[in-house]
Amino acid sequence: MPGYPGNTASYKYFDDDTLFTQALERNKDHEGIPHELLLKLVSGENPIRVWRQYRGKTMQELAKQSGITQSYLSQLESSKRQASQKVLKLLAINLNVDIEELLESTRS
Repeated sequence: MPGYPGNTASYKYFDDDTLFTQALERNKDHEGIPHELLLKLVSGENPIRVWRQYRGKTMQELAKQSGITQSYLSQLESSKRQASQKVLKLLAINLNVDIEELLESTRS
């Protein structure tokens, strides 16, 4: 596909180069989620931990930036406690993600 430096084999469902180019242009400002990150999230790993590690932050850094203790963050990442909306919002801001990205999916 012209103008796309990535692996186009993943985009076989785009039969039309023009449509493919238009889709890329519409989404150029959106961050793509790497496959490895997506697999961790889908497999049920704690999203706060997954995003923190992906952003290259230590627990100490994220806790300080978010105004919480490292111990509390550890409890959130191990799913021993649930974050308040306020804390989720602060974590989302400091991880540069939508708050919904930090919510754990319900496991059956």
